[in-house]
Amino acid sequence: MSDLVFIDRDASPWDPSATSELVFELDRYNFPRTGILRQRDLGNDLLVLFDCIAGEEDKQNLWIYATIDSEEAERLASATGTALLAEVQSAFKHRWVTLAYADDFKVQTFDRFDAGSEGYMSLMKRYILRLKADLQRMQNDLDVMARHSRADEDELTFQ
Repeated sequence: MSDLVFIDRDASPWDPSATSELVFELDRYNFPRTGILRQRDLGNDLLVLFDCIAGEEDKQNLWIYATIDSEEAERLASATGTALLAEVQSAFKHRWVTLAYADDFKVQTFDRFDAGSEGYMSLMKRYILRLKADLQRMQNDLDVMARHSRADEDELTFQ
């Protein structure tokens, strides 16, 4: 089974790619917050668990995804209450996961991590630190381009 989750920029987090189909909704509040997707990968069906892990009531939010097998999907679909919460959190451990940042319910960026035994908070912190480092690198690159540009300085405004 591949551990690669397909995500398209600007897609809904609960429908993250053209190859996605919602199979089972585990939690819903105005939109599917936790559920199981089916994605097509070169003719193979992959089952993907997703969960909104931060900001479910805000404009910006974080989502986590991981491929699961059919036995895990059955356990998740039959669990309720605290047993469901435990199954969901357990399903994201000791495997590759994809974290995605969404703004106004559109995926803006995402990255993959080996989750190990980390919980949501540690994974969110790793993801946010990686995003900040990427943004700083881009800012530095833009500053270099601005200094070496042949255009008038009055035309360039970088903040």
